[in-house]
Amino acid sequence: NVEHRKHPQDQALMKEYVKSLEDMKSAADKALDREDFASAGRKYHVMLKNYPSFKGFEKRLSFNSSYLNIKLSHCKQSLSKQGFQEYRKGNLSGAIALWKSLLAIDPHNKEIKEALRIAKLQQNNLQENK
Repeated sequence: NVEHRKHPQDQALMKEYVKSLEDMKSAADKALDREDFASAGRKYHVMLKNYPSFKGFEKRLSFNSSYLNIKLSHCKQSLSKQGFQEYRKGNLSGAIALWKSLLAIDPHNKEIKEALRIAKLQQNNLQENK
């Protein structure tokens, strides 16, 4: 991105930049297919956050911001759901790990912050009672 901004007319650089973005999208899609929602979510999140810098060549991409938003939302919902499933099973460590992954891509999610706080508190209480 930095090099592209320095040399916006360099077509070879543009081609490599587009290829890198497509490779990242492909890696995110493959992670999503494997139900690795944390990895896929991180990649979609980074691409979406940087999407405004793709201005001028976004039509060369096989995806747009709506696509990234949809995929990222799916990852967020899945991580939240999995976290609550693990929590209900009593797997506090698993729930905490999933919710931390979710907060990495959705840091303002108040519901998950509170769920994480409660799960950590419960985990600490269980360790103290051993």
